[in-house]
Amino acid sequence: MFHMGDPFHQRALTMRRAYQYPFWAIENTSKRWDWDVARTKFSVCEVNREEAEGFYKFWRKRQFGEAAAKASRQGFVYLPLQGKLQDHRSFQTCSPLQMVEHVLENDPIRPVIVSLHPSESYTSSELSALEELASRYPRISIRMGGMADLLATCDYVVTQNSSVAYFGYFFAKPSVLF
Repeated sequence: MFHMGDPFHQRALTMRRAYQYPFWAIENTSKRWDWDVARTKFSVCEVNREEAEGFYKFWRKRQFGEAAAKASRQGFVYLPLQGKLQDHRSFQTCSPLQMVEHVLENDPIRPVIVSLHPSESYTSSELSALEELASRYPRISIRMGGMADLLATCDYVVTQNSSVAYFGYFFAKPSVLF
């Protein structure tokens, strides 16, 4: 059994927290985009609405207290970024920096708050490229962390592979998934 690592033989598995504690996934690959759940068709008709609403209310309150219930929209887009800002990885539509540019082009009015992941290490090249992008587009501001506060006040979330979109649903925020 591996924690987030690639199993190296057929009888090995990997486990990874599935967005929030206490939920875990046990899979035969560490690549989340290859998990069965990522490829499974979702049918809303098969969901028990009462159970789903109970789950939603319980976990919203447990994760965010009353803050999620008091969410507002203050006119900005929230872009939580992961690592490798300049790389277009196999499970992504484009690089994270290109995603920021697409948002700026397609939402030409709202300010854009880009947040860096507090557990990531960024290279000086990545940070320079992000700062250069922010200097070209004055609507960009860069933050470190602050997810709950940003979710409470953003208009919507844009991400490629961040759990922040999932948490945004507890604040009733729409998300654009690249």
